Amino acid sequence: LFVRPTFSHLLLDIVEGEPEQFEFPEDKSFGFKGLPNHAVRYLLFNSLYQTHKHWHLPVHIYPNNVWGGPMDDGSELRAEYIKLLTDHLLSLCPRGIGIDSVRVIETCYFNRVPIIITDKDYSLVGEYKVNVDDFAYKVIVPDLSEQSLIEQLTAIYSTHTDELREKSNNARKYF
Repeated sequence: LFVRPTFSHLLLDIVEGEPEQFEFPEDKSFGFKGLPNHAVRYLLFNSLYQTHKHWHLPVHIYPNNVWGGPMDDGSELRAEYIKLLTDHLLSLCPRGIGIDSVRVIETCYFNRVPIIITDKDYSLVGEYKVNVDDFAYKVIVPDLSEQSLIEQLTAIYSTHTDELREKSNNARKYF
């Protein structure tokens, strides 16, 4: 039971608008832009952004100083967020204050592969009808271990592009 519905103005605009098609990115890379508001997100930023220890992974990660969910069409923050989603095949979707992230659903709309990063396993909406492994990866780090996070992301990065293309197409079908 979710006591706080997870949505954003972007998701509402996507649902109300005409479906768009998105090109498959040339490069295999990870992208994330968001508010560091939970221990999982702090782990992500500390492991991949601030320390620069793991730049062998092509990661493009940028912090926000506000939650971007309420940003309306035309805002600079929203435009940056969408560009980051469409520029990178692998979308880092760390949990925030809630156990889930609306970013997973937005990622699927943009035909990208969601990388769900969480400290607790949870079920996605409709997971009883679909196999999440067909369109996403779950990176579960219950102990908030940097080594575990990096190992799992490295394994995902080594996935063949054809498999990632299939996952991205399945992500759009899930949406």
